[in-house]
Amino acid sequence: MFEHESILPDELSVALPSEDLSRFQIAETVLTRIGEKLIDRDAKIPQEVVASTIQRHFSAVGRALQSDKFTAAMYYLTSPYFAGTLSPFSDTCFAILHENIGVLEACLQNERCDKDVAKSAFHGIVLLLEKGTQVQRVRARKVLDNNSAFVGKGISSKVFAEDAWKYCAIRYLEERAEGRDDHAPIAVATRSLETLDPNSAEVVSTGLRGIEIDYPTFVYEVARSFLEQAGVDRKMSRDIVSSWRVTREGNHYPTEIVIANVLAIRALLKHDPDSVGKLYRLFGITHFGRYPVEVLMDQLSGLADKKNRFGVFISAYDDWNGAFYSDRQNIGSLWRQLKKIGYRMRIIEARGRPSLARRLISLKQRYGRKMEFRVIMGHGSRSSVTLGRSGQFSDLESEPADTKKTAEFGQELFVAGAPMLFISCSTGKLGGIAQSYSRLFGGDASGPKENTSVERIQVHKGKSGLPVFTVEYRKGDPAAYLANEAPL
Repeated sequence: MFEHESILPDELSVALPSEDLSRFQIAETVLTRIGEKLIDRDAKIPQEVVASTIQRHFSAVGRALQSDKFTAAMYYLTSPYFAGTLSPFSDTCFAILHENIGVLEACLQNERCDKDVAKSAFHGIVLLLEKGTQVQRVRARKVLDNNSAFVGKGISSKVFAEDAWKYCAIRYLEERAEGRDDHAPIAVATRSLETLDPNSAEVVSTGLRGIEIDYPTFVYEVARSFLEQAGVDRKMSRDIVSSWRVTREGNHYPTEIVIANVLAIRALLKHDPDSVGKLYRLFGITHFGRYPVEVLMDQLSGLADKKNRFGVFISAYDDWNGAFYSDRQNIGSLWRQLKKIGYRMRIIEARGRPSLARRLISLKQRYGRKMEFRVIMGHGSRSSVTLGRSGQFSDLESEPADTKKTAEFGQELFVAGAPMLFISCSTGKLGGIAQSYSRLFGGDASGPKENTSVERIQVHKGKSGLPVFTVEYRKGDPAAYLANEAPL
């Protein structure tokens, strides 16, 4: 007896009649078990044995697709075990799907069709479009194009979102390859963002999450199109969306970042049609979803406020892993606490040392007074904080080339003793950038001693009248440095 015979029961060697659903359920269970064995390298099942056994049953699957009881058949036909890129049975699966594509299309057009069945049918057609032969792709494309209304609804549906977004992405790339300007797939996807209900944002997130890495160009174009439809200048919209790209797991636009920015931008535009442009031009902000909308609205409403004391929240343009979007709650808390003790917090985004200098000078000129605190958020190390993506001047460094000029520049922009808070990994290590800046600029500074993130920030007014920051991290303790003194 062969080792594999124990997982091939008798039911698998008998042709299954299409009307006998219970037999299909048996086949489903057995085939799924074989699928699991296929990806288990220790199973040592001869490929030809498994292939011949399963192939005998695909004729029964084909008959099942022509009846109204084919859920089980569709389940394993469209599962990764059999329709995946590594499956030796993909060709057979796609052939059965293609031969019965009329049955699958009928499911899309029948409003009474069970949602699970319709989902499997839709997934089967999209699989053909994505991975089938040229003939199969052409047929699947025609079917899906003829059912654009179903796709349009599906893109905002929890059940169909992932396949609907994938269809739009594939069609968009096909059009680009053919040199066509018909951007209907972009338009369909853009409309879903324009009408997105914040309470159901997870639906679109599900769809985007399935394609963000494989189809980053499409996600970029949809987000850019959304901005342009909202009235944002074309050049500005390209620059804004480009900033959302992360390099984690390859260059792509993560779902949570795209959705966070879309919702924030929509809320801002309702407040002021030029709000996005103002925040971009005056403060360099492109990551609108990093901050609570009320904080950005407050910044806009205070453009003419030269009376109140204020400080600056310096946010890095670069965020290689999207981590700063998880700090939205802490930023909101920080803003509220500072407001309670009489301070405005003004956010700027910097792409390197030159752009940071320009933004700081602009703040001093606009409001006619020196800043009284600085919070710096960027990916850090013991000796630096990254602001931009690349270039000679993209980082803040613990030892500037000209310390005297750097110190004088800080004295022109900040009041004496202005505190510094680093929301940047490892910047609080002994001899690191937090300690260096404390000595260089003459203000108390604090930052984490290791790679971690912020749990909460507390603020109170110190004896000098300046803010005092106390931070709890999710891992490790902060390091605090008093101006010109040894570390605490």
